[in-house]
Amino acid sequence: SARRLCVVPMSQEARGLDAGSRLVSRLKGTGDARTAAIVARIAEEEKAHVAVGVAWFGRVAAALELDGGALYRAWISRLCPDVLKGPFNHEARLEVGLHREWYDGSRWPQQQRSHQPGDVELRNKRTPQARGMPSPKLAGSE
Repeated sequence: SARRLCVVPMSQEARGLDAGSRLVSRLKGTGDARTAAIVARIAEEEKAHVAVGVAWFGRVAAALELDGGALYRAWISRLCPDVLKGPFNHEARLEVGLHREWYDGSRWPQQQRSHQPGDVELRNKRTPQARGMPSPKLAGSE
């Protein structure tokens, strides 16, 4: 589901993009080049995981006729808001298609910044149920 894509590859695995280079630097600083090389490889492999999640999420949002950024912000702020705390590796995230406006609350539209997590209203041209698709459950659902 799109909610799982939000949480796993686009958020939890994206945190690997954020932490990877910092951890590599620390390990090298302690003289542990072998572990640093392993962590660097893992961080590089995370890019593919996040990129695939972003691509599939984009397809789901398009099928629902919803804005991907608004959908991501609504669901992630409700499902897993702790992953919205930095520091972020903006360059690595952009490289895999995860735009800063999606995850960086300081760049969110004013109406989404002022709502409580999960309160974002999303509108589409036709209801997802009319197309045989599950409805995005946002505020007070599950």
